[in-house]
Amino acid sequence: MREEMAPRNKVHAMNTLGCSRDDNLITSRTTMTSSLSSRSPEKQRFYHLLRNSESSRVLQMMKMMLIMAVPIAALIVQSSISVADTVSMKAVALELKEIVHMDNIIGEAVSNLQKERGLSAMYLSSNESADFVLVQLKKLYRETDNTVTAISPWPAEGFPLHGSEVLPDVALQTNKQLAGILQNHREAVQSNHTRVSVEYNIKYYTDINKALMEKSSSKLVQVQDGRLWPLLVAKASLLKTSDFFGIVRALGASYYAGCSLSTDKQVWLVEVESRGELMLEEAFRFDSFLVENYNALFAEQYPLNETLRGMKQEIFTNEDPCVKYGADSSLLMADYWFYNVTKYIDILSAMRNNVSELISQELGRVVTVAQTELITYIILSIFVTVLSLSLGTYYTINIYKMISSLTNYGKKISDQTRQLSQEKKKSEALLYQMMPKSVAEQLKFKKSVEAELFEDVTIYFSDIVGFTKLSATSTPMQVVNFLNELYSKFDECIDLYDVYKVETIGDAYMVVSGLPDKTDLHAWEIGSMSLDLLEEATNFRIPHLPDERLQLRIGVHTGSCVAGVVGLKMPRYCLFGDTVNTASRMESTGQALQIHISKDSKEAMEKYPIFEIIPRGRIRVKGKGDMETYWLQRSIEVASSTEIHHVEWAT
Repeated sequence: MREEMAPRNKVHAMNTLGCSRDDNLITSRTTMTSSLSSRSPEKQRFYHLLRNSESSRVLQMMKMMLIMAVPIAALIVQSSISVADTVSMKAVALELKEIVHMDNIIGEAVSNLQKERGLSAMYLSSNESADFVLVQLKKLYRETDNTVTAISPWPAEGFPLHGSEVLPDVALQTNKQLAGILQNHREAVQSNHTRVSVEYNIKYYTDINKALMEKSSSKLVQVQDGRLWPLLVAKASLLKTSDFFGIVRALGASYYAGCSLSTDKQVWLVEVESRGELMLEEAFRFDSFLVENYNALFAEQYPLNETLRGMKQEIFTNEDPCVKYGADSSLLMADYWFYNVTKYIDILSAMRNNVSELISQELGRVVTVAQTELITYIILSIFVTVLSLSLGTYYTINIYKMISSLTNYGKKISDQTRQLSQEKKKSEALLYQMMPKSVAEQLKFKKSVEAELFEDVTIYFSDIVGFTKLSATSTPMQVVNFLNELYSKFDECIDLYDVYKVETIGDAYMVVSGLPDKTDLHAWEIGSMSLDLLEEATNFRIPHLPDERLQLRIGVHTGSCVAGVVGLKMPRYCLFGDTVNTASRMESTGQALQIHISKDSKEAMEKYPIFEIIPRGRIRVKGKGDMETYWLQRSIEVASSTEIHHVEWAT
């Protein structure tokens, strides 16, 4: 308030002083005018001339300031426009330099992924018997991970996968996400229990490469500079060309390692080989320098011999190399083919590097010219600015004071806004822990959350047998620390499944699958999760009682229930219905270290041939009468790919 009032008081004081000066001037002029009537005509002419000369000086000064201000203002405007254009040109050049640098990093990652794609195809085609290929693969995995990690900064919108038969329609938002997707596929390739087809493997890597290349190419081709645009388009075309020939490399290696190619793969091979040649011609069309560069590199590094041409002809004619050369020799020929085509692709990479060097040189020239012009315009602008400041010091000081006040005020608002944003994030995080995010979003926007009926869900209850006795022999702090450590492990475990933790009360733990996001796999999710939690509890050791063994009792039931938000002051997302009660009864009538399930849950889990379920028999259940119940013992490994699978299992 003091800072806001000070300028007003100052202005008021200045106005008050100004009024006083005007009053004095009027008084003096009135006195002088009254005295003129009593003076002689000569004296009257003298005072009249004096009064006119004062007005003339003021008028002439104003004219001079105006005459000086017009060219100075024009020069300032012209200099400012020139400086702005130069700064903009330099900024564009630096931004483009960053884009080209990022494209080089992405190109290196794509190159490693292409090699990984080819070696994986060779390994799979050899029925996973080529140990030397696996050794090369594992070494290449580390190199690929390093290049993926080097992609920084990661685009804000990510690298969008457009969806296919092997990958979903999502966007790769982080390096970690891409590394995770690659790791999952690598484990499937090396797994003895899962068969990954060569075609699936090639398409998997191709889809990822396509996402990386499309994002990189879209940045390059947006450049409007007429000198750089052809080079940038040619650079993007070379990367796509290397990807096509990478598929040729993978299919050719697969042919020799697997002794043949299917008709579909052979057609695919011919198609990508033709597209690679066309894409290379397109790159040559945009820059004639590439033709000379290509011929020079080809003659120097890649003497294409008749043996390799013969191998290419064998692949296209699809002769059986294992019959012709023997299985071991055919596998060595696969490695020979892979090595030679890799050298060819390395030539394309070298051409890309040469194009990048040309682009960098051109950008360096642009930056140098921009810096020189910028220095010139800055010197001129400084001179004009100093001259202008000498004529407008008073206004500059006042504007400076006004800007300082506005800056301080804006800084306070910015700090308060940032603090408010941080507090909002904290409250949202707490709200998302209390209830599902979809429900929390409705509450945030003051929408009424109607109770919803879910026809098919599976509910999990568990508690610790002997918890009362354990609590009696422990301090309250020990009990809290022990439960916190146990349920923290439980929370980490259930994050691997499509489930929602409803609540934790004391030693009771309640989880549901099938709501608020519906899923047909709720029985599988709860069954697998229950087995994992039972194992976690069995291996868990109480910190203050290391000799005590934790005994978890679990109950599961499948059915319908109603879910909704209860309460206004501290709203909670709660479940209602007989299914909840029955699941609780399954837990209370169960036994330690056992998973007690109802007949409905047993029928739901029987859809997935990975669970071993044994009957317990008929028991008396409070409020339900006699019920036929079962024990969920353990999961059975799936041996056949024809069995029903969870969506995240390898195919």
